[in-house]
Amino acid sequence: MISRHTGNGAYLDHFDTKLKEQSDMFIDSKGNFWLTTDRGNRQYLLEDGTLRELRFHYREGRHTDSLFAVVRTVFEDDHQNIWIGTDGEGVLLYAPGHRQLLRTDIGFTRCMAWFNNEIWAGTYKNGIWKMNADLSAARRVEPVSGFSDTYYLDMAADRYGRLWIAGNRGLTVYNRNGIQIFREEFNCKNAKLVLPPGDTAMLFTDTRLVRYRCKGNPLPLDSAGSIAVSSFIRTRETDWIGTRFG
Repeated sequence: MISRHTGNGAYLDHFDTKLKEQSDMFIDSKGNFWLTTDRGNRQYLLEDGTLRELRFHYREGRHTDSLFAVVRTVFEDDHQNIWIGTDGEGVLLYAPGHRQLLRTDIGFTRCMAWFNNEIWAGTYKNGIWKMNADLSAARRVEPVSGFSDTYYLDMAADRYGRLWIAGNRGLTVYNRNGIQIFREEFNCKNAKLVLPPGDTAMLFTDTRLVRYRCKGNPLPLDSAGSIAVSSFIRTRETDWIGTRFG
C-alpha cells in the first residue's frame, strides 16, 4: 500500500499495489512512482493510476538483450532522464521517448549524483565513475588501484558546486573541476549525506552524526551520537529520516 501523509499526522491510502514484499520507492518529477521489491529483483512503475511490472531491454549491436537487474539506486537528472544503479549490470539510462535502455557496465553501482552536467556513480570496489548524459562515454575519476577495498555508499552535490562522496573508508569532496579538495578517513558500514539549506553538510554513519562546513574549504564542525540513517526526505515544514528501526 502506498499512503500519503496529510501534514497533520494522518495518512491517506493512495494506491494499493497488492505487492506482498516491501518496496523501495522513488517518485520522479512527473509524479510517477518507481518501486523496487525488497530483494531488488523486481521493478514496477505506477503511472497515471496504473501499476505495471518493468522488463529491462537494451540493444548491443544488432541484438536486443533482456536484463534481470537487481536495482540498488534510482536517480533523476535535470533533463528528466532516469538513471538506475544495479548489482552486476552497471548503470542503466531510461530517457523519455526512447523505447530501449542505454547501459554501461561499471560494476556494482551503489550511489549516483548529477554533477557538472554529468552523472557520477560510486561502486562496490570498482571506483568512482563519471558518465556523459547519453552514456556514450564513461571513465573512472581516479586510478582503480586505490579502490580495491572501497565501497561507496552515498554522494550529493552542494550549492557551491562541490560533490561530497561517502564510503566505507571515509569522506571525499571534489570541486567543480573534479579535483579532490577535502579528505577525511574513517571506517564505517553505513553512510548517508544530507545537505540542508545553508552552509553545512551532515553525514550520518554507523554511530555518529558529523556536521561539516560547506562554504570555503570544507571542515568538520561538530559531531554527536546517532544511529545509522538509510533515507532522508525534506518537505516544506518537516524532515523525515528513515532508519532500520522505522
